[in-house]
Amino acid sequence: MKKILLLSSLLVSLAANAQVTPKVQPETPVSGKQYVLVNKVQNPDQYMSRTGWDGALRFYGEAESNYAKHALTAVDNGDGTWSFTNPGTMTVETGEVDEGGKAITETVNVDYYLVLPEGKPNVNLNSVEPAKWILDPKAGNYYNLIMGEGNNSAAMETAAYTLTKDLRMHLNGGGEYFCITYYGGDYYPDVPGGIDTDNFDEETGNPIVVANDSTSFLWGFVQVDNVPTYYADLQYSKNINDFFEKYVDVEDEDYHDGFLATYNAVAAIYNGTDDPDELAEAGIVDIINAKVALYQEIEAAIALNEDDNVTLAAAIAAAKSAFNTKTAVTDVETATQTLKQAEKDYSMGTGDLTSLGTNMSFEDLSSQGNATTVVVAGPPAGWNVYINGQKIESASDVKGFNWHGINADAEGDPMDGNYAFGIWAQSIPTYELSQTIENLETGTYEISAGLMAGANNDGIRITTQRIFGNLNSTYFAGEEAYNKEYLDNAEVYEFAGNDPTITTDRTMFPVTVKAFVYDGTLTFGVRTDGNAAAALGSTGVAGSGWFKTDNFRIQSLGYSGEDAVAVYRHYTELLSEYTGEPMAAEVAEKLEDADIDKVTATSPKQEIVSSILEAKALFEEVNASVKAYEKLRNAIDSHYDSYEENEYKTGAADYMAVIEEAEDAYSDGTVKDEAAVDALIAKLDEALRECMMSEEFEEGQDLTEYIQNPSFEDLSAQNNVNSDGITNAPAGWSLYIEGNKVNSASDAGVAGWCAINSGDNIDVINTDGEQVTTQYTDGTHLWGLWSGSVPVLELSQTIKGLPAGTYTLSVDMVVENQWAGYNLGSQRIFANDYVAMFGAEEDYLQNTDPELTDDVFPDDVLIAAEIDKLTEEREVEYKHLTYTGKYSHESYGASSAPYTTPLTFGLAETGDLTFGFRTSAIVTRTDQTKGQASLGWFKLDNWKLTFESKEVPAGAETTALATAIDTIESTEKAEKATVEFYSINGIRLAAPQKGINIVKMSNGTVSKVLVK
Repeated sequence: MKKILLLSSLLVSLAANAQVTPKVQPETPVSGKQYVLVNKVQNPDQYMSRTGWDGALRFYGEAESNYAKHALTAVDNGDGTWSFTNPGTMTVETGEVDEGGKAITETVNVDYYLVLPEGKPNVNLNSVEPAKWILDPKAGNYYNLIMGEGNNSAAMETAAYTLTKDLRMHLNGGGEYFCITYYGGDYYPDVPGGIDTDNFDEETGNPIVVANDSTSFLWGFVQVDNVPTYYADLQYSKNINDFFEKYVDVEDEDYHDGFLATYNAVAAIYNGTDDPDELAEAGIVDIINAKVALYQEIEAAIALNEDDNVTLAAAIAAAKSAFNTKTAVTDVETATQTLKQAEKDYSMGTGDLTSLGTNMSFEDLSSQGNATTVVVAGPPAGWNVYINGQKIESASDVKGFNWHGINADAEGDPMDGNYAFGIWAQSIPTYELSQTIENLETGTYEISAGLMAGANNDGIRITTQRIFGNLNSTYFAGEEAYNKEYLDNAEVYEFAGNDPTITTDRTMFPVTVKAFVYDGTLTFGVRTDGNAAAALGSTGVAGSGWFKTDNFRIQSLGYSGEDAVAVYRHYTELLSEYTGEPMAAEVAEKLEDADIDKVTATSPKQEIVSSILEAKALFEEVNASVKAYEKLRNAIDSHYDSYEENEYKTGAADYMAVIEEAEDAYSDGTVKDEAAVDALIAKLDEALRECMMSEEFEEGQDLTEYIQNPSFEDLSAQNNVNSDGITNAPAGWSLYIEGNKVNSASDAGVAGWCAINSGDNIDVINTDGEQVTTQYTDGTHLWGLWSGSVPVLELSQTIKGLPAGTYTLSVDMVVENQWAGYNLGSQRIFANDYVAMFGAEEDYLQNTDPELTDDVFPDDVLIAAEIDKLTEEREVEYKHLTYTGKYSHESYGASSAPYTTPLTFGLAETGDLTFGFRTSAIVTRTDQTKGQASLGWFKLDNWKLTFESKEVPAGAETTALATAIDTIESTEKAEKATVEFYSINGIRLAAPQKGINIVKMSNGTVSKVLVK
């Protein structure tokens, strides 16, 4: 009933001589209260925040902004000026030194001032020196914020301005940063609307900074508790007012009445209630979008009807009538669909089927709030997106992308309209943008589009960018630019011949594909991936595989037997090449019996179509089998090499028996599919492990050979090329993000770098006084991660069946201190329950003070610490939690160098070792902030494992105890056991609880047990 009452207000007529006035306005600042700054032109999803690397104020999305933490306290200075502060802490020297002569420091609370620092354009919160601002009132409780005394003098001097020249804070041209524009400053004139340079200062001769559009100079103050209400209101009022400005307040006789009626309707709804739930239920945005969509469809139909077709003209007239008289969403949408059907009927008779597609030139921005984007939006209106084969429904599903959406940053002859769609990420996954048209005649359809494949001064980013239609595709460049080994043979592909070396990341080039429609449907669009190995000229830099696209056109070319048979021949030729290749015997028999030369261009149309589908299905089966057998062949050859290295060991004969079993299965073709191949390879790997474990280790023996890919020299998981983006986890290793196993960090939404490459070229003296010129330490490669937001990450592998004793694990690690600040998070290596932190113990003091941070050590570190506490009365040579203490945060150069992180640990009895590296973005120091960019990042190389001795170190007795305790089913059993139970926080328990327990035996041994 509520919705009906609200929708009845659509009939209310309002005078459309002004836009709606937002109900929730910014406030007049009051000294002592906390405020969030808002800007007159910001988007409704932008919230004030602060960068982690330089403290600059900027807009982020709500979830990542943490706006309450960054809120500004208003301070009335009593002289007509204001200051704005944010509380924080800093480390200061006390003036005393410790016994080693090192300065003693303490943490103190400070206020950071809103200020323009170091003559740079970005306003930030990094200064503890007072800074004043002059508030210049404007309409609607908005202000200009003018630099006053105490603000950075370098900016004043560089600009050659005095305080009276009104240096005003504004939103930058990109709509992200809080800036001050002045002549001679960085990025001048980064302000929306540009700068009026016709007026000059008489004293300096410099241009006076006057924005042609000064709206972004208007700032408002909203109290923290009122922010949600302000933003909810902002979204509705902004949508209505943007609609008014773009469509109502213009001279257009054909559409004015319809737009005015819609404006009156949504304005009446907005002005008629203060209840956000009622506004949401009324669907203001849906009403606006429906009317805009009908308008755009009418314009498209008019452009389509070049020959003044009577039937289509009548449909256009009916749509115009509905446009000017209907406001209900269902009525408007029905009119739109009716007109689309008329366009389709018309197009089927002309051969130009472009109108059958939706949003073919990406001028419809409704899927991204009717605004362009430089960040991440969902699929564009009318299109589907598939990432790694999974259909994407919304922006929240687009993981790991920096940009995904429509904007105006493109050019070139193939462009149509103002906008283009594109994607950019550090690492491009398997990606498809497509839509489908149904009920088409069998035949050939030409699809053309503009495509930018991404070269610029940073490198050539061509991979597999292509336009496709059904089984056909056309790659961006010429045939000579590609390594066909990595192209998709399931597609019938050709090459557009564009030059991939042209230095541009804006210009579109034409790409055309002839697609054969065989089942009445045409699916078309763009495909790509980040495989730089597919393109011979690719430099493999971050972003390889990205694209921009626009102006899809479809032309029916009619039925051609030659075109149809060309598709058939593609698959039959591939099948001919597979004859005699190793594959499953039953698949080889199918290939031998197949008639792959049974139709010609003169054969009946349906017979050719059936033959295409049969040949394609057989190709897919044969191709899969050949690849599986190739995988098995490589594994067998590798195991022959491993046998030669281990043939002196006791279990070598048993190992060879399994190799010969695999060889027989390969030769006879009895392995049916890839799953069976994987099972046989697993059996080979287990036989190798048992063979290797059949020897008796000697003290000091190097066991690094038991580690898979210990120095990351095997790049097979990333197509054997270096990468500055994100690739699959290194061969031999498992990767976990936020506790979930992933193939690639991008699967979990991580953006940045997570791959193998050679690191940076350096020339530094490390803290041991050694000169270091490379970051890799063994071979020529390393693996690591960099991201603006480092996730909870684990890289690990397991070695099964190691004998009891003492071992040492080590890795060479880089933890850089660079532009983003001190990046020590929780970087550590682990071996079962043992943990070694990269920093010194004093580097983590902040984690013990809940007043300074919410961050605490991860569970594995806390558990290791608790085990050490419970064994304090025993002589324990090797603790479960240790600190390396090699990190030099005082020097950027030294921190660029790798440092060895060792961990000595024990196995109480023969068992499995799970080891590797972990990190997370915990705050470890008072000069760090939550959200600091790159906190926790790292590079790794040169894992080593050494068997120290057969002696089991005290405190390592875990396995047998864990097995016994894990079966405890009742408190009664627990009471009878001669053990004591503790929580991971050291609290004594009457009985084991679900989750992690610390178990102390009567003989003093301690272990960690998981009770399910």
